[in-house]
Amino acid sequence: MKGSSQIKFGIVLILFVAFLVAEKQFPAIREWVSTNTAYPLNIILVGIVIFVLSIWSGVTGCATIATLVAGVGGILYYQKVTGNSEPILWTLIPAFIGVGMIQSGLFSGVTQKAKVGTQLIGFSIMVFVICAVIFGRSQLLGGTYGLAIILIPLGVWYFVKGLRSKKNNQDTEI
Repeated sequence: MKGSSQIKFGIVLILFVAFLVAEKQFPAIREWVSTNTAYPLNIILVGIVIFVLSIWSGVTGCATIATLVAGVGGILYYQKVTGNSEPILWTLIPAFIGVGMIQSGLFSGVTQKAKVGTQLIGFSIMVFVICAVIFGRSQLLGGTYGLAIILIPLGVWYFVKGLRSKKNNQDTEI
């Protein structure tokens, strides 16, 4: 670490320790923390903190980790609130990574990351839909017509993408 990174790390460390001391000294803060950071909301909170720190410090690659952590927290929160431990939701993990890659690519200016992130999101949605159909969970897709609403645009997207790559390959062969 050099220069501004050390300063930022020092500020974060001081604020973190000050928060821990305040939480121990003031019962109102302790009560607020225990109420608002109960499992699994604390996992979502950790993801948000990682994201903010990654953007603030300029280490944009950590945005991918942040969205993954927050996404896992979101799945756990959904399962806790609904009482439905739906295993198909775990197929959304590549989508969380894709969202993080898009954010990282946008903040760092590397557009290739954003392209790969979009592909991961499309792949994850496709796997989610296939698993929902195979395991009879079409209510997760919005009922009777939800599957068509999801699959038709996804099919069109892959079709157009295939045409574009085929056209680009023909242009380079000439």
